[in-house]
Amino acid sequence: MRKSIAPTLFALALLASAPAFAMSDKGFLDFAIKGDNSEIVLGNLAGHKGGSAAARSLGDTIEGDHSKARIQAVKLGDWRDIAAPTQPTPEATAEVDKLKDLNGASFDKEFARFLIEDHEKAIAKFKAESSTGEGAVARYAEMSIPVLEKHLHLAEQLAKSANVAAN
Repeated sequence: MRKSIAPTLFALALLASAPAFAMSDKGFLDFAIKGDNSEIVLGNLAGHKGGSAAARSLGDTIEGDHSKARIQAVKLGDWRDIAAPTQPTPEATAEVDKLKDLNGASFDKEFARFLIEDHEKAIAKFKAESSTGEGAVARYAEMSIPVLEKHLHLAEQLAKSANVAAN
């Protein structure tokens, strides 16, 4: 007896499109706030220690934008009784330790490299949340993407600048 595979395919299609694959609000906000904590620390360091005016300016931009984003994410978390993490990611902590030992173009190059890698990962997660999540958290993710893309673009420009390439 031959059975139709249509019901199975339909069930798989429903599962694949269901928000169950989205990160939970808590998981996403934890990721976002830890990312903001990380970028605030890194931006502050670059704002003071960057080897070029471009790196210092990018550091100031990163610190300011992520400070604003953190406030919004914390408010969303408060609304849902989700405690905001206060620490950066372990990767960012390791990066800060690495950057503290660098100066000039070496600092700028490593700072740009880390920002590019970090923002590419963040943009992917924010896009996933904005398309599979629901409600205010998904809208927050969607509204954050242009700022993250701006940071990525600025980091890519820094990586291509003469001061960085000279190293």
